[in-house]
Amino acid sequence: MTKLSEVRLRNNGHAAIGRWLARAALAFCLAVGIAAVSAGEQAIAPETAPTAGRTLQKPARFAILAIRPTADTLARWQPLIDYLNGTAPSRPITLVAMSFEEIEAAVRDRQVDFVLTQPAHYIQLTQREGLYSPLATLIDNDGGKPLAKFGGVIVTRHDRQDIQNLADLRGKRIASANAKGLGSFLMQAFELNQADIHLPGDATVIDVGLPQDKAIAELLAGRADAAFVRTGMIEALARENKLDPSQLRVINAKTDDRFPFALSTRLYPEWPVAAMPWADDELARQIAGGILSLPHDGDAARAMGIHGFAIPADYRPI
Repeated sequence: MTKLSEVRLRNNGHAAIGRWLARAALAFCLAVGIAAVSAGEQAIAPETAPTAGRTLQKPARFAILAIRPTADTLARWQPLIDYLNGTAPSRPITLVAMSFEEIEAAVRDRQVDFVLTQPAHYIQLTQREGLYSPLATLIDNDGGKPLAKFGGVIVTRHDRQDIQNLADLRGKRIASANAKGLGSFLMQAFELNQADIHLPGDATVIDVGLPQDKAIAELLAGRADAAFVRTGMIEALARENKLDPSQLRVINAKTDDRFPFALSTRLYPEWPVAAMPWADDELARQIAGGILSLPHDGDAARAMGIHGFAIPADYRPI
């Protein structure tokens, strides 16, 4: 059966994700060992404030894929870095928000130590750069409900009566933030592939670049007939008063009582946190422990709009 990653990488084969089970077991042990810590919220400390008696060292860089504007990404995820620094790791942690290409270049040049990115990107980095198995998996949040999975959305303008289903996208212009993106392209391309519509051959794909907001803007401006975004994006833009959802219609809409967002694809595990192979083992252990000890729905988690983190999900089916 065709796997989602084969939609884009048919001729590249699939490298096994090494040591996944061992890392998952390690993360589970960490989660059990720090269960007592999770009972109370850690104090949030300044990002680079040194602990008494500890020599100030070069910060370790924690890169996060910026699917929203860079300033928004930095503001959202800074509480995670503050929390981790509050656990007194052996090196201070600093946050960087990057595009797909910037993360790939930084990993290639060993300029980052930890990465939070979407699953397909993580797998591609694992195949090319030998990344280890994840330290943890993100658990998102919607109105207090934890969400360990996400999906993709295909939308058109509400007035486009000629586009009602997947078959109607043949020969159309489709706006996407990046063809490497799981929620912004690969998930939707897989659904179209199952309907015998193969991208980019059977439609024109317009790569608008990150943030994903641009794909919606391209659609509303009439320069695209449809747009691909990850789940939760439409609702986030509506909350920010940047979009009237009545302007859009979801194509191939799926319903799931356990999932609150507009959805056009099947669901996949949320984003993984990974340590780079060159990251110090002790620091990686500390960061894994810190992330897994982050109290679910605690102050730091609420500041980021997430539920928290859990032991790594199984990314092998992607």
